[in-house]
Amino acid sequence: DHHQADSVEVRLLLLKELEAAMDLLLAIAVDHQTPPEDEETLPVDPAHLRADQEDLRADLADLHLR
Repeated sequence: DHHQADSVEVRLLLLKELEAAMDLLLAIAVDHQTPPEDEETLPVDPAHLRADQEDLRADLADLHLR
């Protein structure tokens, strides 16, 4: 059934996105455990993070529209 195949693909896509998000969160958590040698350097660039979130939102919106 074509519709079923689509929903399976969507689920796989979402799982991949979730996995990527979890990896990102893990990386951030690890970064925050190690104190930066220099106070000036942020372990994570907030702007970069926001861009990633926007990408994720766009992908999800795209999935919902299909």
